[in-house]
Amino acid sequence: MDLCGAAAATLEQIQAYLNKQHRTLSLFAGISSQTTDVSTLSKKVQEAYDALQFGHAFGNPIVKYNDMGVLRLLASHSNFENFAQIIPPAVQKLADYDKENNTEYLQTLDSLLGNNLNLSKTAKQLFIHYKTMLHRMNRICEIAEISLDDRQTRLDVELGVKLYMMLPK
Repeated sequence: MDLCGAAAATLEQIQAYLNKQHRTLSLFAGISSQTTDVSTLSKKVQEAYDALQFGHAFGNPIVKYNDMGVLRLLASHSNFENFAQIIPPAVQKLADYDKENNTEYLQTLDSLLGNNLNLSKTAKQLFIHYKTMLHRMNRICEIAEISLDDRQTRLDVELGVKLYMMLPK
């Protein structure tokens, strides 16, 4: 096991202990890629910070920077002041609707996209009935004025949801 894997395993043990002993405490950790060059230390600290920010935004307590894939690009640009300006209008519409109506359509959309638009799997994950999930998907498309049949729209919206979740609340 590499050093990052060993650190993640240790952190998972600490997380399990905290969950058992202190249910109100949460642990989040961001793990950078390895280095042996001291001159890259500031870059590695930024990687760990990006992984930590990503984990906190998505409720993943332990995140290795190398495991983030293309989402590293999003995390590394999350400090830009104009970050919110690149979120697609459809995602912003859903976020605004959620705030105004106390709904969770954006979270539902994230789950739906994460399950490759599988309504049955998403309904089980969200502990709701299949027909409720179907209704939510239709409402999401109506509110956001999108069609999830379009591949480019799905990509834009999925990245937009990730970006929105990474914004400071």
